[in-house]
Amino acid sequence: GSATAFADRWGELTGRRHRVSMRLGLYNLPGPAALVWPVSGTDRPATMAERLLVERWMAGFAAEVGVAPLPGSSRVPAIEDGRVRLWCDPEPVAMAQASVASGGVSRVSYVYTPAEHRGRGYGSAVTAALSETLRGRGLRCMLYTDLANPTSNGIYAAIGYRRIGETVELEFVD
Repeated sequence: GSATAFADRWGELTGRRHRVSMRLGLYNLPGPAALVWPVSGTDRPATMAERLLVERWMAGFAAEVGVAPLPGSSRVPAIEDGRVRLWCDPEPVAMAQASVASGGVSRVSYVYTPAEHRGRGYGSAVTAALSETLRGRGLRCMLYTDLANPTSNGIYAAIGYRRIGETVELEFVD
């Protein structure tokens, strides 16, 4: 693709090599999000009182997927705008965040369930709930997922997301 062509040419000019750091699938939600299995609990917006929990979970997400965490202060607008949703059973057990809408599209990201709560469908539930909240606001939902992670790809497909493209993240190395 064009990213690889650019990286190849940049390498010719600078003598630097590149490697693929991650292949990402771009997914679109063409219809309602649905859970095909029952999950106990319910979703709600995160509150400012839960800011430290949200920051800790976002740092956990970043560490697990191998991306640099964003500064904690960047979470305040997302929490204040209601773009961070928690799945609670009855305490918070999973989280997802929506991007600021642009051109009628919001991107679901930072879907995270701490290890002690995994395997119960909480991540799927919060993703479906956030997606339906966004759709209820008239927004189109999209997300990126690591193509090397069959679990998340399968979950998003089961909810109703469909892969519409692929991107690549490249890293320059010396």
